[in-house]
Amino acid sequence: MVRFRNFSANVRVEGKDLSCFQTEYDKDSKIATCWIPSKAGQEYSISLTQEADVCPGGYINVRGYFDGEAARKLGASYSSKTHQHHEETGARVSPSEERPFVFENIAVTDKDSEVTGHAVSPDVGTIKLVIHRARRTEMGCHLTQLGPIRTAPVRRSHTSIPYQPSDTAPWVTFIFKYRPAAILEATGIILREESLELRSPSPEPVEREKLNDEQERGNKAEILRLEEERIALEQKLTTINARTQTLSSHAHGHAMKQEHVVKQEQGSSRRCFKPGEIIDLTLDDD
Repeated sequence: MVRFRNFSANVRVEGKDLSCFQTEYDKDSKIATCWIPSKAGQEYSISLTQEADVCPGGYINVRGYFDGEAARKLGASYSSKTHQHHEETGARVSPSEERPFVFENIAVTDKDSEVTGHAVSPDVGTIKLVIHRARRTEMGCHLTQLGPIRTAPVRRSHTSIPYQPSDTAPWVTFIFKYRPAAILEATGIILREESLELRSPSPEPVEREKLNDEQERGNKAEILRLEEERIALEQKLTTINARTQTLSSHAHGHAMKQEHVVKQEQGSSRRCFKPGEIIDLTLDDD
């Protein structure tokens, strides 16, 4: 998304903003320019949001130009309001019908200008939004002559004038230059990793739902497996603790028994004095 002079604009595909690269802002000309990746045959829409009321009581006139051709321009007008969002999905062909915006291949080479004798327009492969501040006025009644002069029904039409005398130039202009991701990579506008990510096809909604279901089933299976491992480890730990306690009890009992035997042996080797017994205190001289 590109933000400039209290407006934000972007090109959207499938309800998502396209990434903008090498965005440049010219404060003198009030023009913001960027590059966006495109895919031939892909429908897109143009999103514009007014982030502040830049002309209280006035109107915002938006003109869209595609590849610089006046025959493909788009016009819209609405009252100026803060946080107002406007999105165009196609060119109107009737009050209830439109032709959607679709990216197409840009097959232009340097030889084209040599063959035609004219320079290739720099606006080829561009989407331009030109925004003006304006005031709306109403025109008066018109008279129509059909045979004898008679008064015709009033038919009111609207036109707009600059919001201020100084509003002769656009308030802001957004220019989106679109090219396939491979070309943007070849010209150094985007990195290879970004190009591969942009060129990789996104799964269809049904496929995404299927992948989500499979992932969820895989997660549940993994959780069950880990839970079984936890229970098995707890049982093994319980068995080890029981064996440890048994061995400790046996070792303690064996130690007590050994101590009792030693005491008995010490008691049997000791001579006790009996009353009336004569003790020989002389040493044997051999």
